[in-house]
Amino acid sequence: MAVKKCTKCGQKRSIQEFYLNKKTKDGLTCWCKGCCLESQRRYRKKYRATYLEHGRNYRQRNREKIRQQQRFSRIKRKYGLSETQYLALYRSQNSCCPICLISLEICACGSNNEHTAFVDHDHITGRIRGLLCYRCNRALGGFKDRISFLERAIKYLG
Repeated sequence: MAVKKCTKCGQKRSIQEFYLNKKTKDGLTCWCKGCCLESQRRYRKKYRATYLEHGRNYRQRNREKIRQQQRFSRIKRKYGLSETQYLALYRSQNSCCPICLISLEICACGSNNEHTAFVDHDHITGRIRGLLCYRCNRALGGFKDRISFLERAIKYLG
């Protein structure tokens, strides 16, 4: 087992206890992971106000970008659909709802207007069927994805 001496604490440790660093001869940091973490903790504590202000400023400048990232992150987590796959599906439907044919738009997280593109999926298999507008997605959900319910509704309206 290869060992290396930490220049901060002076202890000999396994090379697994050092971070990778392409700039050094041996490809490892000169401080062990414990010393690096402690140094980072002290630095962040000392400059906490600066870190917080920087974060606030970034969030204010990039509000829409962050909302889009959150939306696609939620879609990825919930449906397993990447941003690229989502946009391809959106384009393959010509940016419109396949049921009512209104034009769809990709909106920020939390938007429920009737033009927002929502992921429609089979609740039993999890298979993604496409993107629907808010109203059509809610309507299918109300019928619990059961064709017999939809047939009775059509008969009722007829």
